[in-house]
Amino acid sequence: MKSEATHRAGSLLARLLATLVVVQAGRLIHIYRSVDANKQYWDRRASLPSQPGDFVYVALGDSVANGIGASRPQNGYVGLVARRIHDRTGRGVRVINVSVTGATTADVVREQLPKIQGVRPDLVTLDIGANDVNRRVRDDVLLRDFTTILDALPERTTIVADLPTFKRGPKQSTLLRLNAEIRDRVEARGMRLAPIFDVTSSTMGDWRTYGADLFHPSNRGHRNWYRAFVTQVDAVLSSEVATLQDHSE
Repeated sequence: MKSEATHRAGSLLARLLATLVVVQAGRLIHIYRSVDANKQYWDRRASLPSQPGDFVYVALGDSVANGIGASRPQNGYVGLVARRIHDRTGRGVRVINVSVTGATTADVVREQLPKIQGVRPDLVTLDIGANDVNRRVRDDVLLRDFTTILDALPERTTIVADLPTFKRGPKQSTLLRLNAEIRDRVEARGMRLAPIFDVTSSTMGDWRTYGADLFHPSNRGHRNWYRAFVTQVDAVLSSEVATLQDHSE
């Protein structure tokens, strides 16, 4: 009897482990496939005809801005910001998300900025630099390209994320040093800072904030990124309303 019970317990455990492996594999496949699927989604959304009065939101950055790790691109932080804009303003929101998975600061300068030339955005969000740090791009090169990006963006309506912390990767001291430099550059231009480092540091031990690859944020993780942006988003929206009222008087 004992041997039979042990066998049943072992068989149950084996089936449970097999199920977990299948589920995890499915989640990893979803992340892999979402690289192309998310890009196509944002390309389609940017190509939709604009309507008079639309709020123009430009997003630059890497995989997180593209919504990788979320169950759908709309559930990434950029999608959540777009929803917030619509809810607060009642306006249609034209999202031009030119972010690319794996992008570095140099890629934004070379490939993403040219795509928004001639666009007059009401809001810009930027998250970039994490891939530079992971690939050990020299600090001076990262900061040079970061500065070039900032100089190309509107000052009053741009929100810039600092570098996130990582579950595994660069030392905290490196991130703190670079973030101090980024913060100085953002503040010197009158731009707004989204404190991603603080948010990701406070949730680093919560596995629920990570996707299946334990690197990109999950839906919960993207909501945390959104919370880091939303205060500044609301400040931009309030400033825009005040400006419109001034012009109407």
